[in-house]
Amino acid sequence: MNCTSRLLSSAVMFSLLSLTLIVNDCVYLCFSCCFLSSLVPVNITAKPGQNVTLPCKSATETVSNAMWMRPKQKPYDYVFFYRGGRPYDKYHHPQFQDRVNITEINDESLTVTLHNVSVTDSGTYECHVTVEGTGRNKRGLFEVKGVIKLTVSPKGEFVDFNMCVKKNKSNYCLHLHLPSVHSW
Repeated sequence: MNCTSRLLSSAVMFSLLSLTLIVNDCVYLCFSCCFLSSLVPVNITAKPGQNVTLPCKSATETVSNAMWMRPKQKPYDYVFFYRGGRPYDKYHHPQFQDRVNITEINDESLTVTLHNVSVTDSGTYECHVTVEGTGRNKRGLFEVKGVIKLTVSPKGEFVDFNMCVKKNKSNYCLHLHLPSVHSW
């Protein structure tokens, strides 16, 4: 193999490696945009005593089993548990007992309402929906289909502050959602 052939072979290998890296980056970016973006928390703000709707949509699967839970709670202490066409109140955490009911249910969504919220209800809520299994795992797996960040403020009044800066063709934005101050 002469020098020109080696150089050409190296250039082809380098091009194939570069193409592989670019394809991998595109696949990762597509995966991130299509799947991870759906898990961006939805911010909900409420005053004590109000009712809050927690929407859960599963665009591709039929909702037959679903649960709303708080990530920092013990396992099996659910905000709301639904299986086989009906809710199971006995699995609800005492904090949510008799305060959560189904608002909307169809093939692709299970929306519940949390009644009479209080400051202690503030936090993150996740909706998990069963994705039907195949092969050996016929029972299916629960996947996170929705994330809600609930803020219950004593006053329930907030000020939004937005600021964006453009640097080198990129935008950097800051969004603050702060309780309003009534006295100094």
